[in-house]
Amino acid sequence: TKSFIWGSKDIEITKSFYKNIEYSFVKVSIGKNKKAVLVLSDISNEVYTWVGANEERIYTKHGKLIKTSGLERNISFIGDISKVNVINSEINSFYLELKNPSAMLALHSSSKESGIDTIDTNLGLEKVLIYEEEFNSKIINWSNVNLYYYSTDNGRIVKTIQSYHPNEEDIELTFYYK
Repeated sequence: TKSFIWGSKDIEITKSFYKNIEYSFVKVSIGKNKKAVLVLSDISNEVYTWVGANEERIYTKHGKLIKTSGLERNISFIGDISKVNVINSEINSFYLELKNPSAMLALHSSSKESGIDTIDTNLGLEKVLIYEEEFNSKIINWSNVNLYYYSTDNGRIVKTIQSYHPNEEDIELTFYYK
């Protein structure tokens, strides 16, 4: 995927960079070596579609990654995604389709509020409410804890770190809104 800069240093989001981009965008880091900026192209039924220069796409709902395409390894939540919401503390069960390798998994998750902190978005400090989402897929012995940082000012997702594919490093998404 050409939009991702392989083996790169971090993409620095400066005030000038932010000012020069017309639309909301997300800074994407997969592990330490894959970096990109994707632009918001659509919002439909609370699902945000973010698109890269070479048609890479990530889809998020309340910050949770629910689908990817054009990446080295892709995922897609199957079925009713209306219950996808990290802020509710219910136990949720979903099916997750994986690509590279192909598989269909049952995924179980629950989330809880874990505190308040202040993070640096490179544009300034942001006070955030942190949620932890524990998930597992017993069939392949895959489990982890995803972190979500929501602005205490407006409730929007600011940043998230997620284990989205069992054969890929964590993905970090930092959101910038216009």
